[in-house]
This record gives sequence, C-alpha cells and structure tokens, in this order.
Amino acid sequence: MSLCWTSCSLVRDQDPSKMARLAGTLNVLLMLLLVGRGTSKHQIYVGGFLPFNEPNLESFRSIKAASDLALRQINSSPHILKDYHLSIIWNDSKCNPGVCLKEFFDMVHDKPTKMFIFGATCSPVTDIIAKAANYWKLIQV
Repeated sequence: MSLCWTSCSLVRDQDPSKMARLAGTLNVLLMLLLVGRGTSKHQIYVGGFLPFNEPNLESFRSIKAASDLALRQINSSPHILKDYHLSIIWNDSKCNPGVCLKEFFDMVHDKPTKMFIFGATCSPVTDIIAKAANYWKLIQV
C-alpha cells in the first residue's frame, strides 16, 4: 500500500503515475517554500569593453560612469527586470583590436557566462568584437 499526503488528507492505493506527478508537484512547492517568494534574483552578466588607461580617451570613463548609474537604477527598480540583477564585468580594450580580441576570448571562456556585450567604443575594436561575437551568438550593444 502506498501513502502520500495531499491537502491534509491521506491517499491510499493510487495509480503510480498519479503518485509520481503528485510527488513532483509537492517537490516544486517545497522548493518554492524553501527559496522564499521574491527573495532571490537571477543574475545576468554583461561583458563590457572600454579603453580605461588611454590618456587621450578620458571621455570613455564617463560612458562607464553612465552605464554603472543605469545598472544601479535598473537593479533597484521594482518595475524593470524585477526578478533579475544585471552586472557588467569590465575589460580594458586599450582601443587595440588585438588586445581586445584576446580579452574577448578570455571573457567568453571565463565564468560567469555573459549574456551580451557592451562596447567597445573604438571603431576598429568594435568591428572585430562584432565579428567574433557572432560565433558565440552574443549580442553587442
């Protein structure tokens, strides 16, 4: 005789497939209770590429500041992507296609997985990153 608790009553001698579905449902409900409602957010990581250490490219630092501000506002808003938390993992492109391509390959292979790419702001770097990103099905913004 098989036993299973449902809605505070004891069910006996049920069909095994119904029992399996019921057990699956109870497991899902238990996981939801343990996780808690609305307490955890899904992480979305973005790969960012900017030239950080170039003296003639100071204006690109304002792009980083603006994107960091936008992320803070998105992450704190209860109306925009409320179940998600966005993070940018920055890479220094040095406005050099070769350097940035190596940074891109390292970024693709390192954890955590990035969902899309932001940057690279310099035309030669942006061009090569866009071509490489296509092979990983990454969107470049």
